[in-house]
Amino acid sequence: YYEAHRKDLTGPDMARLESIAFGTRRDAEAALAKLRAGADLAWLRTNAPGRLDPAANPDLLAFPAAPVTMGDLPSDLREALARAASGEYRLYSPSGGAAYVVLVRQRLPGQTMSLDSAEGRIRAKLTGEKRQKAFDDYVATLRKASEVKILVTPEQLEKLAASPSAS
Repeated sequence: YYEAHRKDLTGPDMARLESIAFGTRRDAEAALAKLRAGADLAWLRTNAPGRLDPAANPDLLAFPAAPVTMGDLPSDLREALARAASGEYRLYSPSGGAAYVVLVRQRLPGQTMSLDSAEGRIRAKLTGEKRQKAFDDYVATLRKASEVKILVTPEQLEKLAASPSAS
């Protein structure tokens, strides 16, 4: 079971990200070029021309210090960061909004649980499946032994509930 369901026992890909927001794509591209040439991110965060102040623009995309789950990011940002390694900068420019220079501070690929740590989860899943099968078999046995007459269909019940006299 463990080998066949490794994907179910693997956590999501995560990353530690930092960003600087700019009013225009051109300003973000200029900052990106400076960063790739060796400029300091902290210095650019406060001195880059065209940068937007997060305090004055609360709707800007911001990242916590903790890792973020890649699957929770907007799809176009996930796409922009898809092949970025730790330490790389990427440009993210959603339509109709600010442009961002995003640093992938650290890439954290999803980790598969060890067999020891997954044992309880696997046991609970298999026990639940076994219990559900036993219940389904029991219900099937009861249905075979009983005559079931359907007196009212769900459609008829809806019709009755919607009629004015039912109120």
